[in-house]
Amino acid sequence: MSQPTCYYKVLGIDNQANREQIAQAFREQAPKVHPTRHAREEFPTNMLKLNQMCEAYHVLQDEKLRFIYDKHGYQSLRSGILSGDDKFDGYVYRGEAFKIFNEFFGFSNPHCEEFASLDPFTVPNEKRAANIEQTLDCTLHEMYNGAMKEVSFERVKVHFDGTTVENIKETLSIEVKPGYGPQTKLVFPGRGDELNGALPSDLIISLAQTPDEHFRRQGNDLIYIHKLPLVDALQPKPFHVKTLDGRTLALDPPMVVSPQTRIPIAGEGMPLTQTGAVVADVAAQILPVKDQAKGCLYVEFDIQFPQRILQHHKESILSAL
Repeated sequence: MSQPTCYYKVLGIDNQANREQIAQAFREQAPKVHPTRHAREEFPTNMLKLNQMCEAYHVLQDEKLRFIYDKHGYQSLRSGILSGDDKFDGYVYRGEAFKIFNEFFGFSNPHCEEFASLDPFTVPNEKRAANIEQTLDCTLHEMYNGAMKEVSFERVKVHFDGTTVENIKETLSIEVKPGYGPQTKLVFPGRGDELNGALPSDLIISLAQTPDEHFRRQGNDLIYIHKLPLVDALQPKPFHVKTLDGRTLALDPPMVVSPQTRIPIAGEGMPLTQTGAVVADVAAQILPVKDQAKGCLYVEFDIQFPQRILQHHKESILSAL
């Protein structure tokens, strides 16, 4: 739903109304605008009115939502509050007018004989605008440690009059959790385009990984390519690998290193993906990865051959084999 002039005006009450007065206003007003009481051609207009009324009731009867709305206004209610005592993730009305109406009254199709057999959950408000899809580039470091990112997008917004629309630009802060990858899609219900008399569409963010200089990812495993000259491949020396979270691993390779040599290190790959709600909080920084299961790190070798070898050096090498 688009931003209303005032939730209290939608229900015809003042901002000092108590819960009983809010409920009474909804009880009196909502049945009057219910789409199944009106002609089908008037459905979009009345569906919009019912959605406005149900959203107003849904917010004002909820103590937390009403507090945020009264103190910080609609925009903070919708977008969330990033920090402080009133920190809040944000609220999105999902167009569930019939569900809210039914839960309040105990029935879904009031005072209407000609539409008595109509299932309100199959009426045309189920049409939706196309989802908005965005791609968010992330480094392997961000997918390993977790990070906060911002996505800017443009969406269609319907004004309170139900007819005026405009394209607006918005910025959304999202949490990239440790273990997310190119297969990850983040869905934000109701944050897409708005359509008169219908549900808002979703915003879908697909993650894309940018190339890394040292590591390559294969599922939950990581591959590190260690470059070394031919002489060190024949006489390997201990070396160090710096992990994506800044630690240093000491490795002691076998007596001879070949292009086929591969050293596995269990528990040093990508964090295994965790599920849960996506939290938008730009106040957060890089997240810790403690006690989270990980895949395997494989160390492979890129042996650098010299451009030329003198004959007597070749003979020395051959005699040593």
